[in-house]
Amino acid sequence: MDKVIFLVGYIIIKEKVNFLKRFINKIETENFKNGKKYIITKINNKTLKKIKNDGVDDVVISKKDKENYILINKLKENNIRILEDRYLLKNLIPEIIEYLTEILEMNKENMEVNILVNKYSKINLYYINTLIKETQKINIITNNIKPFKKFSNELYKNEAILIPVMNNRNKSLSNKKIILNIDFTEKDIKQYRINRCAIIINIEHKIDYINKIFNGILVNNCRINTEDKDDEFDCKEIMESYIIKKDVMRIREKIAEKNIKIINLIGKRGIINSDEVRSLKC
Repeated sequence: MDKVIFLVGYIIIKEKVNFLKRFINKIETENFKNGKKYIITKINNKTLKKIKNDGVDDVVISKKDKENYILINKLKENNIRILEDRYLLKNLIPEIIEYLTEILEMNKENMEVNILVNKYSKINLYYINTLIKETQKINIITNNIKPFKKFSNELYKNEAILIPVMNNRNKSLSNKKIILNIDFTEKDIKQYRINRCAIIINIEHKIDYINKIFNGILVNNCRINTEDKDDEFDCKEIMESYIIKKDVMRIREKIAEKNIKIINLIGKRGIINSDEVRSLKC
């Protein structure tokens, strides 16, 4: 009999169990969402072996177990990836920009988006090209100049679209309002002089501090509308489980199928009020 492959596991630790069940570490399983739910009493070699034998490479941890560092460390030590919605966030770049244009009451084609990006990858290029088509006011700021310069030159040659590629740390971002930080780390971004009233949307890395004079907005996540509401698991991580390991076109189809929209941006202190974004002035 062929082994059934469950791409995603959903893990929840059951705390109120009798001594015998805890001692034998009984593992309860059931089909769930885009994979299989594991209801366990603890994480140990028996549990890890079961998860791996089921073909699980990626897992979603229940809301209540988010700070169970024994669980988290054991999974990571065994090369089991924990979904934390950052990959979903990258694939929601068009929706984030759309939401931002709505709350700023701007026409998308008039919005200037300044993209911080170092990785020259297919997925990054896909979303850069998407923004170019929608706004045509794009600047690329990168420490990886050569491939992005080539990309920019070919775009100008083939489509007569001019996309500046820059890395001047004093001038590139000093007067820019909307910054889409795809993959700069906190260390990377702190090397640049940033407009103190900028709106910075962080995709791959959460950034909570720029400098003492920064008075802008740091966006580190978002809330979405979704039918996959669940008391045990985060709805964005459930959504991410549907798109992990899929190519970008299938991901965009799934986002369209689910009709995913942004309903709030989230910063260090929680939901960012729309009026706070609109009233931001320098």
